[in-house]
Amino acid sequence: MKSAAHTTATICVPIVEECDPGGNTHVNSNSNGYDSTLLESLAHQLGQEAFEKAKDQASEVVGWEKLRREKANLPEIATLKSRYDCLFRSHEEFLEALRQAPSGNPDSLLHRRWCYRAFALVLVVAGIFFAHLALAPFGLGPEAWVLCLGIGCVAPFWTERKGYDGKTDYEKNVEAACGLITHLPPGTQVTVFAITDRSFSQPYILLQRELPTDKGPLQFQDRIAIAKAQAAAQLRKLALSSPRSIPHTDIFGALILAADMLRQSSRRKALVLFSDMRQSTSDTDFERLKTISRQTLATVERQELIARLQNVDLYVLGVDGTGKSLAYWNSLRDFWEAYFHKAGANLKKYSTLRDASVANEE
Repeated sequence: MKSAAHTTATICVPIVEECDPGGNTHVNSNSNGYDSTLLESLAHQLGQEAFEKAKDQASEVVGWEKLRREKANLPEIATLKSRYDCLFRSHEEFLEALRQAPSGNPDSLLHRRWCYRAFALVLVVAGIFFAHLALAPFGLGPEAWVLCLGIGCVAPFWTERKGYDGKTDYEKNVEAACGLITHLPPGTQVTVFAITDRSFSQPYILLQRELPTDKGPLQFQDRIAIAKAQAAAQLRKLALSSPRSIPHTDIFGALILAADMLRQSSRRKALVLFSDMRQSTSDTDFERLKTISRQTLATVERQELIARLQNVDLYVLGVDGTGKSLAYWNSLRDFWEAYFHKAGANLKKYSTLRDASVANEE
């Protein structure tokens, strides 16, 4: 128990004795204006001290009460957080199911599926037959058919390009994008979309998120780190479950789409591309060319395919040269450097590597 403090004030008032002609003594307290001023000053001082003391005590009580309520609400906070995570995962699963749901007439889709299966079966049988023709001269006998059957069934999975680490370029790009998200500064608005054959007409948005600006009121729970981890996990799940075999690549459409998205922001604008940068459409196909000529940029400009990327910091990563010569890679780089100069972008990096540290560059 704290005892209440009492303050005792002693007030001294000058007293003057005066004598009248009869010898009587009169006391003059001289308290007309002086007494009232002194009393008001002391009262103000005492009131101010009492107010400051009450204020300090109230702040201390509020702080302890806040800490008590935070500790008392920890179980409920953990329960709500777990429930939120479950609902968030369910929401993403529903969105993914809707995204992968086939569109169109069910009968035509079923017919098309059976056509694809029949075509795949023909390819498997052809693989077995030609494998047997290749192995027949060795005189393996019935064992040759077993080997041919294995080759025919496994061969379709060999068509996807893989590196020495056993990963495809697509998988490397996805991992690099996830690593890039974990390096983003707080408050960043991030949008991730896939480059497809219809990048502009039908954008395939994989992720759209805004990171928190602070870590939150609780010291043991970093909202920024949690948001980054959730965004990276969502991107990895959606990207790796998406179709990877796309017949064409519309990079120009993706750049125009990105320019339209970035134009709506007033903050620092950055665009990171993970791509081999080989435009492959019916109008412009870089895959069929041995080198990219200088006249290609003029053709692209006449087709009005130059994106407006003014004041945008641009990073082009993962530009591999698989299946192409060094002269082709250099000509492709020269083309895109000229293209981005025309677009008004600030090309910060153009590399075959996938460095996630570019997120922190200014």
